[in-house]
Amino acid sequence: MTSKDLKRKFKFYEDKISSLWSKKQRVEALLYMSLLVELFVKEAILTFEKIIEGAAVQHHVNFNPRNLYSREDIENQPLGYLIKILNTYTKDKALIKMLTQFSKTRNKCIHKLLDHEMKDVHKDLKDFNKFYYKLMIKLMQLNVKQMDLVHKSFHHMCDDCFKKMLPRQIKL
Repeated sequence: MTSKDLKRKFKFYEDKISSLWSKKQRVEALLYMSLLVELFVKEAILTFEKIIEGAAVQHHVNFNPRNLYSREDIENQPLGYLIKILNTYTKDKALIKMLTQFSKTRNKCIHKLLDHEMKDVHKDLKDFNKFYYKLMIKLMQLNVKQMDLVHKSFHHMCDDCFKKMLPRQIKL
């Protein structure tokens, strides 16, 4: 997914989130927040894979992340699992901490919704939108840094090496 695609999706969902939040439909807004956070985390993981694959090809090393986990694993796993994968790729412990807090709050409010009264859930989510926006800023900053790294990882590679190594590294 390109940066433009991510921005377009962010704008689309952000409009929904803002509208729901202003109507005090916090749980519904949280669902859309979760969709966006998961989308950005998945994209971060896939982009880190590209960066590592580029570096591996450049240094004549066979690396295939599909040997570690499948693309389907990434698409179908809960946010907690995605955070663990992302944690292996990034040094940004503050981001991981924020993602973990987001996941815990989401789980408390969504997965245990039947165990709580709605007023308690709304109370827990009172200023959650501010936290969410800080988290999204960090995820977007990561995306920008990754785009620079993708460019650098693939920019200085000889074409013959790239053509020989890439088919061995990536299962299509």
